[in-house]
Amino acid sequence: MNATNGFVGAGYLGKRNFWKGDIAEIILYGRALSDTEQLTVQSYLSRKYSIRMPVSDKP
Repeated sequence: MNATNGFVGAGYLGKRNFWKGDIAEIILYGRALSDTEQLTVQSYLSRKYSIRMPVSDKP
């Protein structure tokens, strides 16, 4: 989402650039998420849409 113009799936780089594809889900938060919260959301979406998450090298 572009906070300047309010479009979902569009941006502005000297011209209008619109997303050409499907957007399955949009999740908005009123604040930045912590690393743990981001991982929780990524895990939720991974399970919901059967997308394999990359393996992290971090312990």
